[in-house]
Formats: sequence, structure tokens, C-alpha cells
Amino acid sequence: MGTETNHDSYSHLEIKADRQQELGVSLFVSEHSSRLFVKAYRQINTELLMQLLLEIGVQERFVKSDALEELGLSDSPDPNEYVLLAEAFKPAEIISDVDFQIRQEEINGYLKSTLSSDNIPKEPFISIPAGTLIAVRKTEEQIALLDNPVDIFGVAAKHKASVFKFKTGNGLKEDSKGRIIAEVGGLLTFTGGTLNIQDTFSIKSLEDWFDGNLDFDGNVEVGHDMMENFDIRAGGNITLRGCSDSTNLRAGGDITVAEGIIGQEDVVVEAGGSIKARYINQAQVVCNGDCELNRGIFHSKVLCYGRIIMPAGVIVGGVVYAAEGMEAREVGGVSEVKTVVMAGLNKGAPLSPDSIQVQLKNIDDEVARIGMLVKPLLQSGQGQTEEVRKYIEELQQLKKLQQELFDWTDSHDEEDCLNAMVVVRSTIHLGSTVIINNSRMDVMQTMTRVIFRYSPEKMEVVAEPLR
Repeated sequence: MGTETNHDSYSHLEIKADRQQELGVSLFVSEHSSRLFVKAYRQINTELLMQLLLEIGVQERFVKSDALEELGLSDSPDPNEYVLLAEAFKPAEIISDVDFQIRQEEINGYLKSTLSSDNIPKEPFISIPAGTLIAVRKTEEQIALLDNPVDIFGVAAKHKASVFKFKTGNGLKEDSKGRIIAEVGGLLTFTGGTLNIQDTFSIKSLEDWFDGNLDFDGNVEVGHDMMENFDIRAGGNITLRGCSDSTNLRAGGDITVAEGIIGQEDVVVEAGGSIKARYINQAQVVCNGDCELNRGIFHSKVLCYGRIIMPAGVIVGGVVYAAEGMEAREVGGVSEVKTVVMAGLNKGAPLSPDSIQVQLKNIDDEVARIGMLVKPLLQSGQGQTEEVRKYIEELQQLKKLQQELFDWTDSHDEEDCLNAMVVVRSTIHLGSTVIINNSRMDVMQTMTRVIFRYSPEKMEVVAEPLR
């Protein structure tokens, strides 16, 4: 239970002392009667306690119902604990004209220190997803109460609080009900009394960030190499001016790396949009858009749902898939290193059109199965049971997944996938394998300047000269 008291500032409330003793409590009031604390010596009858508070004149609107409820649930309360039971105002404080809905304690602590001290504390790092309800503007009645406060007994207070009025700035909107909502994902900042959302977080040097892995809902820009043990998740784009060495990167948008993406067995680089880099080496990469590279892909596992574009690059070792086809200068190596390139339909790729159709059918089957289980329960009047609630939650999750798959299908042209090709501008070496639309061709001899495509007539992969 919440305790927050300086015992020298509070005195025992002598009113109805016998009733307090009868209930097993002691009541304490602050110097300005702005707060009421309680000590409980045994389990409390909350109805009788509330009745006592009203009898001694405490205003019901100031009683903390959650604290009262928690007292009633405790069968052996700590007799040394002071529990804040009622609060009207905090004397001589600067109070904002908005009620923050996120990280209230941290934000209010920062604002209090900032507005009342010359020593400005470090601004809290608060990453906000788009659509987040950040704060609600206080009503005129609430502001009036702050400007003309009363104590817990309804008596006008001598010590008033100052009201600090916030403005809404970039990345925020305020609706007619006073709700302040983030229009974009990013960093919540407090600048000169204005709330803003900063949609890009920049790390120019290692000294700019000491807090371990970075989880940010906007864009992230890093002005140097990213090394092992530092991972980034961004709701928007990630831009690295150096290389990514054994670093997990997950972006809702694009990933751009000035140098290379270097991985390890358990390191994943995943982009909701495109990826641009000089090369990929020993990494696991998932890309929902196109992947553009200069030098190539080496001993990596790449899952790309757009096109892989690197006319001057090579693919050596690993498994590389591009749903809409790929272009490379060279595939495999003279040492006949095992290299698999894949395009078009792919049963092993979760978001390939054929895989999506299987998933949608499985969802339909599961929805039908749950429907058959729920129907008799509803007919027998058991619609409010825990079992039915769990079934409904499961259905909601299935519907959400189904909609995500429909949205994916709408944004990706199946024809581009069905017509995907593998273009090799120079050489594809012995030991390489080409798989298009789930049809396989093992390269049995070195070939130069060749296009691989799937032939519906022959129902197999064919190789044609690149003209």
C-alpha cells in the first residue's frame, strides 16, 4: 500500500477517538489538512470506516477508493504503515493543467524538479507509439479547484497551488474532450511548456546513449558503427552511418546501413520496409520490401518479400529468397560452395501467397471449430462463463491475424511473385540451386549470363540466355 509521510508534519486526529479505537485504526491529518493517513491494526470494515470519515467531515470526493478497498482486503495490515486515505491538494506545489495517462510518477517528478529548480534534471526517455493517449486536459471546474483549493474537510485552504498550463506542439493533437494524442510515434519532450513528439532519435556518438538496447517508436539515426550487445527496435526507420556488427535491428519502416550488415547465428535484422546496405555477411535478414546491396550476400539467410537488387553483387553460400525475383552478378563460387537462391512462390516463406492461402484456410477451420464449441454454451445460457470468454478472445486473435494477412495480400501483387525471375549477369557456379515457385533446378555446370524463370507449360524452372 502507498505510504508517503513525514511523521513530524502529521498529527493524530483526536475526533471520535473511541470510534477509531473500536474500528482498529488511528487517523492522522497533515498540517494544512490536505491529507489524511490511516494506521490499521487489524482487518478493516471499510463501510464503517467510510461512515466514520463522513461523520468527522471528510469530503467523500477526496477519499481514495482504491486505498480503502486495499485496506479491506488486508487481513493482517502492518500497524506501522501510514496509508494515504484522502487527499485534497498538495500545498505550495506547481501543478500542471493536464493529467498524464502514461508514466505519471516519472513525468510529474521531472516537471516538479524542472519548474521549481535551476538544476534541470535529465529529461525522461519516453518512447510513444502513434495513437497513444498521453494526457487529458483538466476541466475548468478542476482548474478552479486548483486555483481555489479546499482541504479534505471542504474548508478553503490558505496555501494555494500554482497551475502550469501546457501547450501542445509537433506530433500531437488535442480533441474536443481535451485528450492529447500522439499523431506520430517518437520521443515525448517538454520544451518551454510545450509538449512535442520528436519523431527521430539521433545518436551521434556512443556518449549520447548509455542505457543499453534502444526501443523507440519513431525513427532512429546512428552516426557510427553499431557493435555487439547493442540492439535497436524502431517503429519507423533505422539509419546507420557505419556498419551493423552482431546487432539485432528491427524497424517498422526501412533500414539503411552505410557499410555492411554483419551477423551471428542468433542475430536478426528485420525491416517492415526496404533494406539498403553495402553487403550482408553471416546474418539472418527479413525484409518486407526490396533489398538493395552493392557488394553482395555472403553465407546468410535472407527472406525478402520484394526484389533483391544488386547487379554488381554476388551471392555466396546460404539461402537467399526474393518473392519478386532477384538480380546479381554472380551466384555461388569456384569452390562449389552450396548456395540456394529462391524466388516466387515458396511454401517455406510465411508470407508467400501460397503460404498465406494455407494460413487463411487454417484460420477458417479454427473459427468454425470454436463456433461449434461456443454455440451450445450460448444456447444453454452460459454466455458469461470464463470458458466462453476465452473462446471469444481466441476468435478475436484469429480475426486480427486474418485481417493482417488480407492487408498483406492487398499490398503485394501476386502476379509479381508468380512471374519472378533470377537474373545472373555474369556467372552461376556448379553447386548452386535455383528454386522458383517451389520448383527446383540444381546447377550441374557453370553457366554465364542467364535468366532463370518458372515455365507453367513445362511446370519446371528453365534457364534462358540473358540478352
